[in-house]
Amino acid sequence: MSNIELRGETNSERVATIFRVLVPAVVGSIASFGFQTANIIFLSSAVDEPNVIAAVGLGFTTLNMMGYAILWGFTYALDTLISRSAGAQNHELSGVYLNRGLFYLLVFMIPVTIAIFKVEAILVGIGQD
Repeated sequence: MSNIELRGETNSERVATIFRVLVPAVVGSIASFGFQTANIIFLSSAVDEPNVIAAVGLGFTTLNMMGYAILWGFTYALDTLISRSAGAQNHELSGVYLNRGLFYLLVFMIPVTIAIFKVEAILVGIGQD
């Protein structure tokens, strides 16, 4: 197998670059989703009532449905756009994407925050009590 060089990089250098970018992203994703699991594990060892553990699980599920999943989608799309423009050495466009993306995340977060604070009324209103 030959070692093809593109832009002066060997395959091993490309793999090393990919891992330098990949590892922090993977660790961040595991940490962000792992805190929910850690909370459930801690709670299950501290409390003997299954209703409390079920309530925490339902709370996490509700938070995910009401905004976290959508916010993660916004963030991943923003990550893709910024990476493409930075790879094309268009740093001005990267800044535009970042600023607009953060603005849209903030605008979207306002109704999500209101909905989270009113989740009890919303759930009772749809018959979940």
